[in-house]
Amino acid sequence: MKNNEAMYAHFGKNHAHRCGECSNLIAFRAGRTWFKCRRYGTGRSISTDWRKSWTACGKFNVPLAPGEKPMIRRLPPTRKATEPVPGQTCMWKQNDAAKGTGTDADS
Repeated sequence: MKNNEAMYAHFGKNHAHRCGECSNLIAFRAGRTWFKCRRYGTGRSISTDWRKSWTACGKFNVPLAPGEKPMIRRLPPTRKATEPVPGQTCMWKQNDAAKGTGTDADS
């Protein structure tokens, strides 16, 4: 789910406005300009970048209340826990065994 879609799902759309008109849109400049939404949450990743041309959400020009968390802090994590591949060995266990600290080397 894209970041703006999460905002629409939670707050609805405001078809009368664009994100570029909203007081929650922040501009950052360092060689280029990129935008972030305060209500969604700002981060160092491009995954939190915002577009001025997007349709505004239902919280258009509504600032975060004191103590209110941005949307990105309320969303469930999107990364799945990675399972080891069957038959794959762990380099840490091999390293411990080489040092004589692993259970395999001690037995």
